[in-house]
Amino acid sequence: MQIKNITFIKVIKYISLFYILSLSIHLWSINWNINSIKLSEIVFIILLVLYFIGFIYNKIKITFIKSDLFFLLFVIINLVLVLINNFDNNSLSGLIVSIYLFLIYFIYRNIFAYVDIEFYLKGIVFLSIISGSIAIIGWLLYHFGINNIFVLEMYYPFSIGKSARAVALLGTPSLLALTLIIGLIVFLDLKRKKTNYFYLKFIILNFALLLTFSKSVVLYFICLLL
Repeated sequence: MQIKNITFIKVIKYISLFYILSLSIHLWSINWNINSIKLSEIVFIILLVLYFIGFIYNKIKITFIKSDLFFLLFVIINLVLVLINNFDNNSLSGLIVSIYLFLIYFIYRNIFAYVDIEFYLKGIVFLSIISGSIAIIGWLLYHFGINNIFVLEMYYPFSIGKSARAVALLGTPSLLALTLIIGLIVFLDLKRKKTNYFYLKFIILNFALLLTFSKSVVLYFICLLL
């Protein structure tokens, strides 16, 4: 592989990692709708454009496999629904989302041919720890009487201290919980040496997950049992 090709792949590698990290900055609960553009989507567009430029100039390859057809089927179904429903907004929104999700799958599957997947797994753990730390800080600030965007004040059957649920920068407790669950599963699966840092990270992730008071926590326990 030529030097310039290796440099191009490094650019793709770090932008694709930044896309994963940018997923933590959504704030969906603040006037979000289908027409809103988030940081993660801007980063993904840049990644998509760069990838296809690399393909055109033969710096990186694009491959198709049988499993791609399965995921492409969701796009086709949504396209048919658009035609049946005379291009109504809901159907178009579904088509746009299905195309977006397919492109995420397709681009990353191709990137995995050049970049070790563990690089991204470590990025997911880092993202989860940052999100968990922000959630805990936001929850502590709230209990010291400092309102902030990292928690949602709401009455809930369960609470620790004041009635508030951690959201970090993801906008909803469920999104934060899902992020932390994925991070915890990956973190435990990487089988790191159980140093003090291991236990510190484990405590941060679990405590932040508890502060979401989300029903999604059940998924975490099911995954641990499995």
